Order: sequence, then structure tokens, then C-alpha cells
Amino acid sequence: IEAGLLPGIVTTAIGDSSEVRAEALWALSNAITGGSEASIDAVVQAGAIEALVVTAGANDVTERCNELAINGLDSLLQAGEGRGPPNPYAVQLIKAHGVDWLDGVQARGADGEEKL
Repeated sequence: IEAGLLPGIVTTAIGDSSEVRAEALWALSNAITGGSEASIDAVVQAGAIEALVVTAGANDVTERCNELAINGLDSLLQAGEGRGPPNPYAVQLIKAHGVDWLDGVQARGADGEEKL
């Protein structure tokens, strides 16, 4: 965080090869999960919410990348629970169209098949 690498990590999480993307997502998830309020804020300000939503909703990512993105979003929402109401990270998730993505996941179900 202090080295100023977060914007590059966020960019990599969105658009690099699957293997490199997974490493960037892993770094973001770790910074969120084990981070202080200040470090989580820095990750969010670098664009992590948008990157996690884009990655979690992408069709061209591996299951591992999708899982890392979902875990990162979950950790962010949990971290924001004590900072509201409203949860500031939930508000940003809504602005990043994360709710649309969540609705799509629920509509497809756990097996990826469309529910009727």
C-alpha cells in the first residue's frame, strides 16, 4: 500500500491473463481480509470494488478468480458493517452494479444453470 502499487494491482485484476489476474485478486482479497480500516479504505479508493465486481461477473475468468473476487466482496461488506449505517462499501457496491451481478448469480443458481 505504501509503495503505491494498488492501482496497478487493480488494473491487473481486471484485465490480465487468468494466472496473473488470480494473483492480483489474491493480493486484493488479502489486503481487505487482514487489513486495517486505513488499508481497506486505500484498497477501495484504488478501485477494488469495481475490479472485484467486474471480475466476479466476467465469463472469461477461471473459477478460482471468480471465487477470489466473491471472497473479496464478502470481506469488504463485512468490514463495512460497523461503519454505517449505511455500510459505505455496500453503497459503493450498488454504484458499481454489484447488485445486478448478484441477482444474476441468484437467477442462475449454484450449478450455473438458468432457473425457471
